[in-house]
Amino acid sequence: MRYIHVIAFCALGIIWGSNFIYMKLSAELISPIQVVFYFVLAVIFLKDEKISKFAFIGVIVGFIGVILISGVLLVKEDIKFIDYIATIFIFAGVFLINKKNVVAQES
Repeated sequence: MRYIHVIAFCALGIIWGSNFIYMKLSAELISPIQVVFYFVLAVIFLKDEKISKFAFIGVIVGFIGVILISGVLLVKEDIKFIDYIATIFIFAGVFLINKKNVVAQES
């Protein structure tokens, strides 16, 4: 029992680190944008709670932000502040996904 914290720390490292190994393997088969999109969808759909319309819209808005930052649809030089706009989209998506939690805390 003396080394339980060391064992727990190592187990956490293995579990957490395996995620990055799987993401690297998947990046060889599908594009990085698809990896991010499927990862976000998995997080949303694997939750035990019902998916709200705000959560669905939040995923789409956040994904638009990721696409803007990646420059897949636009050349970054076309819009001067594209990184700032994309960051606003990502934060807006996060707030839409967590809208129920924010409203519940205010009550």
